[in-house]
Amino acid sequence: MGNPVNGNGAVQAVYEAWGYRTIGGQQPFAGSPVFACMTRELR
Repeated sequence: MGNPVNGNGAVQAVYEAWGYRTIGGQQPFAGSPVFACMTRELR
């Protein structure tokens, strides 16, 4: 789970290049950023 705006989206782009995809978002508490929930298929 990560903040999709970190590094202007560069961090999320790296995870996507590694085969991860976003499946949803989670906001752990009011006022916090919405974090991307990501998964990747196991081979």
